[in-house]
Amino acid sequence: MSQTRQLAAIMFTDIVGYTALMGKDEKNAFEILKKNREIQKPLVKQYHGTWIKELGDGVLASFNTVTDAVMCAGAIHQACKSVENLQLRIGIHLGEVVFENNDVFGDGVNIASRLQALAPIGGTYVSESVYKNVSNKKEIFTEFIREENLKNVSESVRIYEIKLVGSVSFDAEALVILQKENSRKIATKRKRIFAVGAILILAVVLSGYFFIYKKRGATSGNDAPEKSIAVLPFVNMSSDPQQEYFSDGLSEELINMFTKLPGLKVIGRTSSFVFKGKNEDLVNIGKKLGVAYLLEGSVRKSGTTLRITAQLIKAKDGTHIWSETYDREMNDIFKVQSEISRMIAQKFEIEITPEASAKIDQAPTKNIEAYDQFQKGYFFMYKKYFNTHQDEDFEKAKKFFEKAIGLDSNYAEAYAGLAEVYDELRNKKYERVS
Repeated sequence: MSQTRQLAAIMFTDIVGYTALMGKDEKNAFEILKKNREIQKPLVKQYHGTWIKELGDGVLASFNTVTDAVMCAGAIHQACKSVENLQLRIGIHLGEVVFENNDVFGDGVNIASRLQALAPIGGTYVSESVYKNVSNKKEIFTEFIREENLKNVSESVRIYEIKLVGSVSFDAEALVILQKENSRKIATKRKRIFAVGAILILAVVLSGYFFIYKKRGATSGNDAPEKSIAVLPFVNMSSDPQQEYFSDGLSEELINMFTKLPGLKVIGRTSSFVFKGKNEDLVNIGKKLGVAYLLEGSVRKSGTTLRITAQLIKAKDGTHIWSETYDREMNDIFKVQSEISRMIAQKFEIEITPEASAKIDQAPTKNIEAYDQFQKGYFFMYKKYFNTHQDEDFEKAKKFFEKAIGLDSNYAEAYAGLAEVYDELRNKKYERVS
C-alpha cells in the first residue's frame, strides 16, 4: 500500500443546482456532467494538476502550487460560461494531505470541500493559507469574506474570495488539444481492458462462490447494513445563533422523510443528535451509530432566504459521495426536503413506490409561518434530551405550538407537539406534588 504525506493545494468543485436538474431532466443532467468532465480534465492537466476523482457531480484535484490551483479554477469558471446550465462552486485549501492508492485524505480535503459548499455561484472561496500565497500577484484579486467554524475542523478558518483580473483564464486551443489527447488515451485504455477481459472473467468465475457468499453477509466495513443512514444535526451558519432551531428542525424533517423510503434503516433523532456540537471523527460516529452512511450539512437563514448545504458521507472512510447546495426561498423548504430524499433514494438504489412518493411530496402545512412556529416549539421541547433543558422551556414550546395551530388549524404535527408538551407539564406537576 503506497502512502505519502505532502503539502498540496486541494481543489474541490461542484455543479450548482445539479440535483434539481437531475430531478427535472435526467438526460440533460448527464450531458452537463459529461461536459463538466470534458472541461475540467484537460484544464487540470494544463495547470499541472492531478485529477484525483469524481464525487457525484463534484471533482477533487490536487496541485503542487497554489497559483496553479487558483489559475485553474479561474479557467474552469471561464470555460463553463460557454455551456448552458453549467455553473460551479469551487473551494481551494493548501494543507498537508495523505496520498494513498491514487486517492487523497486529510483535513485539506475536508476544508476544500466545505469552502466549496459556502462559495457563491460561479465563485471560488479559498483558505488563508491559499490567500497568503497569491495576495501579492497582480492578476489575482482577493477579498476577505469572513471567519467560519467549519464542521469537523478544529480551528476557525478565514475565508477569502478569489477572482482573476483580465483575460488570463484559459487557452481554448490548448483545451481542445488536451481533450483530443485524453480521447486517444481512453481508446488505448479500452483496448487494453478488452485484452485482459478473458482473464478477468475467468477469475470472476473461479471466485464466484466466494463473492456471492460475501455479498450475502455484506456490510459497510463497520458491521453496518449497506442501506443505513444517520442524519447528523445540520450546523446553523446564520449570523443569528437563535436560528439554531431551524437547522435542528431541518435535520428532524429529513430523518422523518428518510423513514418513508422502503428498505432504508434510519437512525432516530435522539441517537444522532448526541453528536451535536461535537468535533468527532465521522468514521467513529458511523461505527457508534451502526450505519454505512452519514448525511451532514449546514443552513444559512437570512430573512426568507435560505442556503442549505447537504453532504452524503461514507462512514467507513469518510469519503464524500455526494454534495449539493440549495439557494432557495423559505417557501421552497418542503421542495428541498423532497429533493434531498429523492437523491438519497437514488444513491441507495431504492425504488420509490407511488405511496412513498406521495408521502415525500406531502407538505405538513401550506402555511410557512406556521411551520416556522412549529419548529421553534420542537426546538424547546427537545432540549430535555440534551441536558440543556430549563423549567420554562416547555412553556415556550407550548406557546409556539399554539401559535402554529392558530395559523393553521389543520396542522396535525403541531397538535401532536402540543399534546406532548401538555403530557410533560402534567408529569412535572405530579413530580412537584410528590
